[in-house]
Amino acid sequence: MTGLCKKELYLQKRQLTSYAWILIVYSILTGAGVWGPYILTGMVVLVGLMCPLNAFALDQTCRWEAYVCTLPEGGRNAVRARYGVVVLMTLGSMAVVAADLMLMRALGVIQEEAGALLMGTLASGGICLLLTAVILPLCYRFGIEKGRVLMIAVAAGAVGTLTAVGWLTARGMGKVCLPPLAALLTAALLLLFWGSCRLSQRIFLAKER
Repeated sequence: MTGLCKKELYLQKRQLTSYAWILIVYSILTGAGVWGPYILTGMVVLVGLMCPLNAFALDQTCRWEAYVCTLPEGGRNAVRARYGVVVLMTLGSMAVVAADLMLMRALGVIQEEAGALLMGTLASGGICLLLTAVILPLCYRFGIEKGRVLMIAVAAGAVGTLTAVGWLTARGMGKVCLPPLAALLTAALLLLFWGSCRLSQRIFLAKER
């Protein structure tokens, strides 16, 4: 299992370097006033979502799936490793983006409240896990090419839902029940992510039989 997780991380090495440069450029533009600071929280979704999709493409090129199924519990562990790395990437990108935003705020480059910036970063992490929980089983079932197309539909639905939630909150309908709602959504997200992993395992093993 550890070796499979390392393999996933090695696949992301070059990609993470590119994302680091993008974060630097975005930070400079934010500091210059070209963009607002919340553009940086979008990096969490970008990293957490694109890294597993890139790994799928590389696995498809080298026929990794056929090989890993020859290992004891290889199929199940390969799926677990991918989901685990998604969580690791999401948490890591959240930490980096949050640190970047707090540093820029401490330097006086941005004026937004620290709590709002941190909540925006946390929300981006939740969105990332939600999208990957839906998209990864689709990639295992239909392949990376069709998975990318379906990702657009999923992302559009997510944006519509978040827009509706934001509209309700802006009208004051979400303020009263915000803490219990946040706890409920967190529990639902964790359950969905666990169920997504189990579903991907079944799809992966069924395809390789």
